[in-house]
Amino acid sequence: MTPRVPINNGGVGKSHTGAAQYFLHDSGHANTDERVLWTHTHNLATDDPELAARIMAATAKSARQIQERHHAAEQAKLPEDERTPFRAHKPSFNHAFHYSLSWSGEKEAHTLTREEMTRAAIDSLRALGADHLQALIVAHDHETAPHVHVLLNRVNPETGMTEKPESNSQRRLSAWALEYEKQRGYVLCPNRERNAMLRGVGSRYQSEEVTPQDYRARQAAAAAIKADPEGARVFADEQRSLDRVLAKLSKDTAASHKDQLDSMFFDHRRRKAAINHFADRNRVETENTIRDQWMPRFAFQKDQQNKEKDAWIEREASLYGKALNFRETLKSIREDKLSGEGGLRGIADSLFNAAGRLRQLEKDHERAQREQAEAMRLEIETAKTAIEQERKASIHANYERLLEQKVDTAERHAAEKLANDEAWQQRAIERQEAWKEFAAERSQLQDAENNRIRTENLEAQRGLAQDQFEKAGTKDAGRQDDKEETDEGMSEAVKTQADAFKKDLAEHLGRGASYEDQIAEAKESYRASKEQTNDQDRDYEQDE
Repeated sequence: MTPRVPINNGGVGKSHTGAAQYFLHDSGHANTDERVLWTHTHNLATDDPELAARIMAATAKSARQIQERHHAAEQAKLPEDERTPFRAHKPSFNHAFHYSLSWSGEKEAHTLTREEMTRAAIDSLRALGADHLQALIVAHDHETAPHVHVLLNRVNPETGMTEKPESNSQRRLSAWALEYEKQRGYVLCPNRERNAMLRGVGSRYQSEEVTPQDYRARQAAAAAIKADPEGARVFADEQRSLDRVLAKLSKDTAASHKDQLDSMFFDHRRRKAAINHFADRNRVETENTIRDQWMPRFAFQKDQQNKEKDAWIEREASLYGKALNFRETLKSIREDKLSGEGGLRGIADSLFNAAGRLRQLEKDHERAQREQAEAMRLEIETAKTAIEQERKASIHANYERLLEQKVDTAERHAAEKLANDEAWQQRAIERQEAWKEFAAERSQLQDAENNRIRTENLEAQRGLAQDQFEKAGTKDAGRQDDKEETDEGMSEAVKTQADAFKKDLAEHLGRGASYEDQIAEAKESYRASKEQTNDQDRDYEQDE
């Protein structure tokens, strides 16, 4: 498995339809598609690849409208005082992202099926964190390297936001490909595993200006790490375990921050709901209380009006009573004229007709009832206004409390995040130093191993030189029985080899003096052997 992200623009482009045309048709032949094995659409409501490309292009073109709808839907879930206006994000014109996955035709083609290739492509999307985006997968027939092209829409169809799956995509795809090969039971690219190990544990340094000496030192450290891949893998696992401890702490901190923010907003909404509930209940209870207080007044008014009406009817029985009623009716008519009510005909009926005068009395009673009801309503509205002002003040105080909590929480979270970042920086330094120590140890072990091998070779050469020296001495002894052996008695080849051996020992082991002693001992041994041989020869001649 070999993932490839185009070098040009990091696989990012402007046209979905243009890229789809290239993938769906033969190179240089827009009317043929012989190299296309099959296609697959992901998060798209169609299986037609041409239509899928146009849908992705339309989604990218409608990014702003999608953002507005998503913003409106999210704001509708919030209380009115917490809603914010829509602000469009900076538009991006590079909406398409493309990469390919290639298998080895010689080693993997016989194991590949459409289902397997589709599963791998979707898993790679998941590795990039883009499995929720729209994608078109196109498989090409290639004898040496069957592969699929993955064309991705960077615009999220739910939010309208432009995402960045291309960020560090080559490394993430390489890590995913390594796990993919392990799941399939074999690793076809050992260099990927080695590079991933070295890249993840510190042999890859950040881009910075370094001196030639530092560069050579780093190269030597990397070479020492590569010389012991198994030990490096075990050490890398140890370092990753330390990283995981800090990563879990960072994850727990982030989760704690989220929980604290959620709890803060939940408490704010709960307090707000309690304020509104109390205000609504207080408003209803206050209105009911005021109405209950006014009920006796209405009953008393009704009773007084009934008595007044009965008295008015009794007065109508006498001429004097009619005059009194006429005077009261005239006063009422004057009040109607001041208020703009009634006409001439109505006035005449009210003055000169008993029924009209009665209607005028009832009209006066109704006016008094409305005035009393209006007084009650005004009292209720005044009480409600006071309750509403108190509610708004409580809501404002609650919001101010939320702002203070936000500031305090943000400062606390910023301090904890800064501490976490510093911990990661310190962890990065510790990891790098640990790998330097690991490389130094491996370098020392390698040097010790090289010295051991060198020593063994020198010892072997020493033994060989001594054997040759003794053989040469024995041979010279047969030729010059009575002559004392000197350095000139050794053959030139033996002397040259002995001198080279002496030089090597002096240079690499610092054992030149010991070598001189050994040479002297060898000469003394040779002289003793020579004298013994001469004595034996003389004894033999005497016996003769």
